[in-house]
Amino acid sequence: MVGSAKGDLIGYGRTADIFAWGDDQVLKLFHENFSVAFVEEEARIGLLVRDMGLPVPDVAGTVEEGGSFGVIYERVEGPTMLNHIGKIPWNVHQWMGVFADLQASIHEHRASELPSQREKICRSIENALSVPAMMKRSALKVLEILPDENALCHGDFHLDNIIMSKRGPIIIDWSNASKGSPAADVARSSLIIRLGSPLLCGINLTRTYTHFRYTYAHFRYMKRYLSNVSIDRKAIDDWALPVAVDRLAENIPEERDQLLGLIELIIREKY
Repeated sequence: MVGSAKGDLIGYGRTADIFAWGDDQVLKLFHENFSVAFVEEEARIGLLVRDMGLPVPDVAGTVEEGGSFGVIYERVEGPTMLNHIGKIPWNVHQWMGVFADLQASIHEHRASELPSQREKICRSIENALSVPAMMKRSALKVLEILPDENALCHGDFHLDNIIMSKRGPIIIDWSNASKGSPAADVARSSLIIRLGSPLLCGINLTRTYTHFRYTYAHFRYMKRYLSNVSIDRKAIDDWALPVAVDRLAENIPEERDQLLGLIELIIREKY
């Protein structure tokens, strides 16, 4: 681990905070409940995907700060793709195409060195205290018959994990990366986009417009991704239940009611 050069807080998330680190790097400092082994694994994955030639930040090492562990990354300046689209929403069709193309380029790589996607999802569901038992059983039963493949999967590929830098889009946050099924990775991205779309309520024009934007973004994403690959829509839909239950297991309060309703709907219509 390298010595300290921690600067100002410049970002924060559910698992880690981002600090300036010298002039041209950042420290992703994980919260106290994350072990040194977890953080070192993220650094290893960062180097692995960099060496594959994917557009990712360079990794400079790991560090301990105040009892927490973190990874030092190249500092990449720019808004996230989500913020970028929010400022110029009339270009959503173009940027969702870029988003889909980036994910397809990830899935072209093999990742035998990484943990199994299906096993990770299985453990997450089995250990979740916040998931109703019936939903656990249903998801695990479906998971048993789904393929355990060898493609590189990001594991949390969404618009806020892409930075629009001067040298092009840069993909960040590889802590959930695994070897597995591209269809599962797409199912999770699809779910996250749809969770951003508020349910229509009366004639609230703001909510209606936001819903339309997310629905259109989702349509453009799926259309472009499926045009690039040999996967069909059914393969993605087959992962919908375990992916949604896995997301519920993350226990994100603002998503819980929406996820419960969606999971109930999937079980009722498909199983």
